[in-house]
Amino acid sequence: MKTGKDKKTIYVDGEPIKEPPLLTIELENESSVPKVFYKGEEIKWKDEIRFRWSTKRELPLSGGVDYLIQHFVKGNQNIQLNKIGLSTGKYMSKDD
Repeated sequence: MKTGKDKKTIYVDGEPIKEPPLLTIELENESSVPKVFYKGEEIKWKDEIRFRWSTKRELPLSGGVDYLIQHFVKGNQNIQLNKIGLSTGKYMSKDD
């Protein structure tokens, strides 16, 4: 296995395999439950999905991305709430 020049394409046995997108959200209409894929895996048992993105400007800490995926997972003895998220740029402050 080797990585291509773009660092997103992985080659296995000489065949290119493209890395899946980090986050994909599909929404059929405003009242439907979104389909959410994180690193190519569909997230089931969703509790809350949040996504914000802002254009980078000349100001420090402008622009950025903020996402949160809360979903339930079945543990050994109980059900747990799992959180996946990232905040960059202007979304890193606790006030926003």
